[in-house]
Amino acid sequence: MKHWRDLSLRSKIFLCFGTLILLSTAAITLYAVSITISELDAYALQSMERNAQYVSREISALLRNTQMQSVLFASDKTVDEALAGYDAKTTLQKWESWSALQKNCTLWVATKQLGDIRIHFYASHQFLRDGIRFYEGVEKVSALARRQGERDAYWDLFSDTGCYSCLTPLVVNWHNMGYVEVQMSLAPLLEVMDTQSQTGMALSLTDGVQVLDAAGQVSAYNLGLALPQTDEMAYLHHDDAIFTVLRMDPYPFYLMCETSAVLISEKGVASLRSILMLLAAVLLGAFLLAWLTSRFICSRLERLKGAMIRVKDGERDVHVDDSSGDEFGQILRVFNQMAADLKTTTETALRNERISREAELRLLQAQINPHFINNTLESISWAAASHDDAHVQYLVRNLSAFLRASLSKTRQMYTVAREWQSIEAYWNIQQYRFGDRICLQTSLPPELSEVPILPMLLQPLVENALLHGLLCRPERGGCVRLSAERVEDLLIIEVEDDGVGMPPQQLKAVQSGMESQTAGSYGLWNVHQRVRTHYGEEYGLSLQSRLDEGTLCILTVPYIEPENE
Repeated sequence: MKHWRDLSLRSKIFLCFGTLILLSTAAITLYAVSITISELDAYALQSMERNAQYVSREISALLRNTQMQSVLFASDKTVDEALAGYDAKTTLQKWESWSALQKNCTLWVATKQLGDIRIHFYASHQFLRDGIRFYEGVEKVSALARRQGERDAYWDLFSDTGCYSCLTPLVVNWHNMGYVEVQMSLAPLLEVMDTQSQTGMALSLTDGVQVLDAAGQVSAYNLGLALPQTDEMAYLHHDDAIFTVLRMDPYPFYLMCETSAVLISEKGVASLRSILMLLAAVLLGAFLLAWLTSRFICSRLERLKGAMIRVKDGERDVHVDDSSGDEFGQILRVFNQMAADLKTTTETALRNERISREAELRLLQAQINPHFINNTLESISWAAASHDDAHVQYLVRNLSAFLRASLSKTRQMYTVAREWQSIEAYWNIQQYRFGDRICLQTSLPPELSEVPILPMLLQPLVENALLHGLLCRPERGGCVRLSAERVEDLLIIEVEDDGVGMPPQQLKAVQSGMESQTAGSYGLWNVHQRVRTHYGEEYGLSLQSRLDEGTLCILTVPYIEPENE
């Protein structure tokens, strides 16, 4: 019989998860067989409770807004002024003195989107917006007070079809003269109650005497059950229905949520308890089995994952120990072999890349403009033909100094000062040809003289400024300025001329030519590519130019600390 560690991975997974599936299936089957209607009722009660709390908050917000409008109107300045001289003994025959109050009521209804505003005086009549009518207005308030008890405001949801009212005290000059009645449309309130109709539950509002349903119909409260006197959620049973009742304090109403239900029996509770205990035991067993499985399998996966991340991060000596005989052990051994092969391949590729990079640098450095050497040799020939030995020596000496820089080894670094000397040798040769029409201005801070830099980076830039900047001017002359400065960890060298400059389209073409070699931009491309090849992609050349004003070429390389003598 095979040891557990030598079983195939497929067998291990089959045994572990097969057992887990069997246990889970058995538990689900027992639960499905044992579930009762009582448990469904418990879920329904929870759903009704959540819905009732949500609707209660929405309706309370509507009622709170209505009461706020009523209080604000009762304390309005126009109402105070209109009622300041009111005498409860008069019959209000002088209607013109109340016109301001009528206008204010109409304006308040229009701007606040109210249904109507009425004022109930203790003198047994009402003030309506269309005039003064003598109704037994106080009787309505008295009837509400008898049903709702002592309150700051009284509510009527049942007497006016399509509207509900809030009545708040009307106090003028510290005297309670009656009540302000603000009417609001029932539509928003009914819409809130109707939102739960699709769930199979019906909501309604009651004050213990009458009931308002979500359709706006009013009926008598005939359940014969006492409503709760606390704010706790209560459940009332009537025939085959169950009511979730919530008192909407401080408002004199109760929200009822009705649905069909079956009472939760003791047998259902016992069955539910047994199922929960069985389910807990099954889950505990399944969790333990899954943990053991993950500990065995996933730990090996984590080791493989960690080794792969180390290879991805560039580590070469990666090896994962695993002596098991299953498929996973075979995978790890194959991975170890791949890691060893990758190490060999990477080292070979790096060596070849280094050789290729050195060859590319040698090629780029060796590509010096042959026209310059040819022109210099012709100048020497002319001087020799004229038996001008001093000028011959002068030209040969400067050409020799210039060629020493171009013939340096690929990996050899020059100092900035030596590059400056090479440029001065090059310029001396060119000035011999073109005379005093051209000039070179250099600026090199002493602390940058010994900073190492690739050789032959500046000559193509100066040559480009001379040939394409100064000599293209009608007077064939001008000045080139060469300067260097350190900016944090960068060495910035600028070559600027006051030549013909370039229009935007030509400048864009030259900048594009530095990235891919094109005719007319070989010197700049050569320098740009050498810098990027040696230092990195973030370094190189950048150009700025204005037509008839000149061109500025900026060379950016990393600042390298000079070696100590």
